[in-house]
Amino acid sequence: MEMIFRGNALLVPVNINGVSALMILNTGSGISMIDAAAVADLHLQRRQLPSGVPLFSSDKRVNEIAHADDFTIGRTHYRGVDFPVLPLKIPSSSEGLPIVGGLGMDILGSIDLDLDFIHGKIGLFSQDHCPGQEVYWASRYDAVPIHRSALGDFYFPMELNGKKIQATLSTDNPVTTLGTDVSKKLYGFDEHAEGIETETDATGHVLAQYRAMALTTNGLKIMNARILLIEPHGPCKVITPALAPDHAATYDCLGSVPLKLGMNVIRKLHLYLAMKEKMLHFTAAADDEAAPALP
Repeated sequence: MEMIFRGNALLVPVNINGVSALMILNTGSGISMIDAAAVADLHLQRRQLPSGVPLFSSDKRVNEIAHADDFTIGRTHYRGVDFPVLPLKIPSSSEGLPIVGGLGMDILGSIDLDLDFIHGKIGLFSQDHCPGQEVYWASRYDAVPIHRSALGDFYFPMELNGKKIQATLSTDNPVTTLGTDVSKKLYGFDEHAEGIETETDATGHVLAQYRAMALTTNGLKIMNARILLIEPHGPCKVITPALAPDHAATYDCLGSVPLKLGMNVIRKLHLYLAMKEKMLHFTAAADDEAAPALP
């Protein structure tokens, strides 16, 4: 499939109960969600989310689930898919199709996902293949093991300024983010430290604060990656590398990952997520053996 961008959002063509639409690809989430307006437009059945399941979107509690009898991505067909209903409307459309929600790893985890940003292609592959055949585009590549939480999201270890930290691919974020609680505990700086780049509006109000840092993992090295510093992740506590799984710093909350690689980093790579083998294969743009980069 051709990649479709609307702003920084990467859109995936889908078909819900015979109706064509688009969904925002969100590899950093273990849960796919659908917009409340789309539920009405598509005449999907709704039911209440069980009260014991705390699920939030943009700090608003999700209360309902919508059921689609048929759901298709590319040539991959699913029967009977449940989507939590977004409490906020996603306004807009692209390519003449409505954007109806976010597509996460609960659905995508049953297939292999190939993200070729060099040529603007998305590939969906069956997991029924021999291990070692994932990287078809290059003779040289690197790989890291991935883990999945009970919520279905995935994460993997990286080094950020020489310290190991759990990371994920957040295709719905334009920039890479790091919590100030993690930056202070691991690196000794927060949003008020020297060397922080600050963006302000016309009135001097702070819009965003960045720090240039080095990202490395198994053959990949990105110097001076622009990292957006964000507020601490709610009540989650930072677990330092000495105590964390894989000796990579993380949070003690389920589904919370300290480092979220945004599109400013991801678009420099060719990625293949082999979910059955639990491996992330990748090459940098310069290592891709085929043709020219995206404009």
